[in-house]
Amino acid sequence: DYLQHWAEVYLAGADARHPHASPLFADLQGLPPMLIQAGGHETMLDDATLFAAAAARAGGAVTLQVYPGQPHSFQHDVGTSAVAREAVSNMAQFARRVFHGV
Repeated sequence: DYLQHWAEVYLAGADARHPHASPLFADLQGLPPMLIQAGGHETMLDDATLFAAAAARAGGAVTLQVYPGQPHSFQHDVGTSAVAREAVSNMAQFARRVFHGV
């Protein structure tokens, strides 16, 4: 009921399958390389996994990293969590690789 309520608030009457509501229904061709991170206890883990697969099918270069036992937005705990520091470090490495070829 909780998730249904917030989905209805977010959509405000719009079709849930419209690409503006969910990128799972968008044309994903031509996207730049992507890093997708999700926690293993992430509310949106299935969405992250489905999006990564859809982007890969569309020819995109996608890296999906799932951190077991972590909640949504666990990276915010970078100051107190070794797992969050690892995730943020992986983001930095990805950005260096994509933008600087390092």
